[in-house]
Amino acid sequence: MEIKHITVAVLGTGLIGAPVARNLANKGFRVKVWNRTASKASAIAQANLQACTSVAEAVSEASHIVTVLKDGDSVAAAIEAGAGHFQPGAIWVQLSTVGVEASLDLARRAEEHQLVYFDAPVQGTRQPAEQGQLVILASGPVAQRVSVQPLFDAIGKRTVWVAETPGHSSRLKLALNSWVFALTHGLAESLALAKGLGVDPQLVIDVVSNGPMDCTYFQLKSAAMLAGNYTPSFSVANAAKDAQLIVEAARQAGVRADVVEAGLRRFQRAVAAGHGDKDMAASFLASDAPPDVTAPGADDDSCAHPPDRACCRRRTRGPAPVPDARSAPACTARRGRGPRGGGWQGLSMGLRSTRGPPTRRIQPQGQGVRSRPDAEEAFNLMLFSLPTGMLGVHSEIRQRKAATAHDVDGIRTDAPPKFASLATAAPMPRSPAAGSARPGLHVLGTRPSAGSG
Repeated sequence: MEIKHITVAVLGTGLIGAPVARNLANKGFRVKVWNRTASKASAIAQANLQACTSVAEAVSEASHIVTVLKDGDSVAAAIEAGAGHFQPGAIWVQLSTVGVEASLDLARRAEEHQLVYFDAPVQGTRQPAEQGQLVILASGPVAQRVSVQPLFDAIGKRTVWVAETPGHSSRLKLALNSWVFALTHGLAESLALAKGLGVDPQLVIDVVSNGPMDCTYFQLKSAAMLAGNYTPSFSVANAAKDAQLIVEAARQAGVRADVVEAGLRRFQRAVAAGHGDKDMAASFLASDAPPDVTAPGADDDSCAHPPDRACCRRRTRGPAPVPDARSAPACTARRGRGPRGGGWQGLSMGLRSTRGPPTRRIQPQGQGVRSRPDAEEAFNLMLFSLPTGMLGVHSEIRQRKAATAHDVDGIRTDAPPKFASLATAAPMPRSPAAGSARPGLHVLGTRPSAGSG
């Protein structure tokens, strides 16, 4: 079928949905759009692009349905609003980032409404969407891929086929967002730390530029932060939503997402300070926000294990958790701070923990601040964010290779950066016999005791 004879319903005309709809229309598709706020849909009307006042009107003649909405609940509500008006066997392309559970729920709804479902979240924000340069992470039946490829080619520069069944692409998107958020927070905190130490933040950019840590994202976001330009490409509020999805998925998978949990608290502080509608580069502004917002379920005094491990008595506030005797070494590593207040939060949340003592105190400018070492401090902060930021992506890859994975008892959460990926695995229970590590294995970062093998 020729493109000009294909009708596509785009549900959602926000930062991503609007340019997606325009690019489809510009490529020759007949596009019908709907948005909960009708004025946003009518604002993008053009040739080949019709604004509709209801979901039913938008989908009634569409052979392809594209959802680009905020979250899983919004997508589900839109699909249910179109029930009874879908074309038999219509193809549903789901571009929103909704998380693992919602993606599976949407797949079930597609089956109920006799729709062919493609789980296809996109990598990219407003500018790549406007330029038709998104990367589509697609999962769906092989037989129907030929019918959706022209649509993907119209809105993106590349399609990565992940799997035949839905849900896999949504999992991959969470792993990728973990990396993006780590880059964003690491850069924001490095620049904020340099500024707070009386060092020109531009020097951080000068050192990184044209080196192995440089990238387009670094240049774009650092320029925005220093210029105070927070025109949204991806809002802080949406970033907080996605970070929460990552935290939930990581816990279900038994993976420690310490960096994402700390980053979620940072996004929440930015939202609480009134920056929710700004670009997520406004993480830079969270350095000055009151440190009193905590991610749900990510409190510092809870055990670092997944929720199903009853290894200690969890408390939201107050004294440290009381560990089970068999897992005492593992339970000393509470979320957000290690045994001495270390960890990502102690290191990078502006070097001031939201609860508990900081790893070290930085004197204000004019009170004995050493310029060169402190400049190195800001630079090293961003350097440390790079290996830790890959934890989510590494964990996704590791789960795909689970058959060759090995668990090691007693892995420390304060492992050196080069071993950071090992700290994502939830510790295995120690052997009840003598409570010692396996013969021939030693805890990373420690030396064998006298007489050990």
